[in-house]
Amino acid sequence: MQARWEKLLGGASLEGLTAAVQRSSTTIDTVRVERWLLTVESGIRIPCVLLQPEQANPQQPCVVAVCSQGKDHLLKERAGEIAILIERGAAVCLVDPRGIGESKLGDSHGRRSSATSHSSTELMLGGTLPSRQLRDVRLVLNWLRTRPNLPANRFALWGESLVPPNADDAPFRTPRDDDQSLPAPSEPQAPLLALLTGLFEDDVAAIYTAGGLVSWRALLDSYLVLAAHDSLVPGALTAGDIADLTMSQSPATRVRMEGLVDGWNRRATDVSRISLPTASKFVEWEAARHSSATWLVPAK
Repeated sequence: MQARWEKLLGGASLEGLTAAVQRSSTTIDTVRVERWLLTVESGIRIPCVLLQPEQANPQQPCVVAVCSQGKDHLLKERAGEIAILIERGAAVCLVDPRGIGESKLGDSHGRRSSATSHSSTELMLGGTLPSRQLRDVRLVLNWLRTRPNLPANRFALWGESLVPPNADDAPFRTPRDDDQSLPAPSEPQAPLLALLTGLFEDDVAAIYTAGGLVSWRALLDSYLVLAAHDSLVPGALTAGDIADLTMSQSPATRVRMEGLVDGWNRRATDVSRISLPTASKFVEWEAARHSSATWLVPAK
């Protein structure tokens, strides 16, 4: 599976890190908050926020979180869950890969949006935006391995999209000449990045995703599709569906996927469509979203 995805993504080699600049550092109560800007050889800059508890637990993983809408949105909407992670002694690193968060090209993911233009250009040049974003996330993990007071070889990944699912009776067949009148598309970039990062990195203890696609096969259920163009990898089904990607993680990696959506960004309540072997004790699926923190870092 790793070899097939490496071919789809145009290789797995990483750019070198040329600079890591700390933009600010402060302590709020018992939490150290550091803002960093990492620069790679091509000049791309990757903003990160590193949250470290005063009493870090070396037995807990460092949680690396990516949100399709950006790290600031995740910090705002999931502040309670991030607080639980820190209270349990885990460090949390919020990452904005290229095209997400601070470097996004607007909020829209419609046909005429800047995000779609960016990803279309990548395709015309023989690449994909998810492959570039994956390299960014993996580079951040490499950088975190060099940081003091962090577990050097123990990570948990959190990938989430905060886009609300569409109602079953939404007007999906509205004339398609106006993106703004259509129901919202799914934005499953971050859940996919979490799964792909786990596939290529050996020291991932757990992966939690929310708001991701139930399957790529679901995109083919209708001639109408509501999914962000910059979240898709052409030929993905030739390497297997999302269930196959999940089951190809290391046997030591726990995986939980919640709040799954279909090709119209509706809540996918029938998770049996995932075709996951029921014998797996390392992978969990749930139609509704619950809490990332209590699963990623269980209470001792």
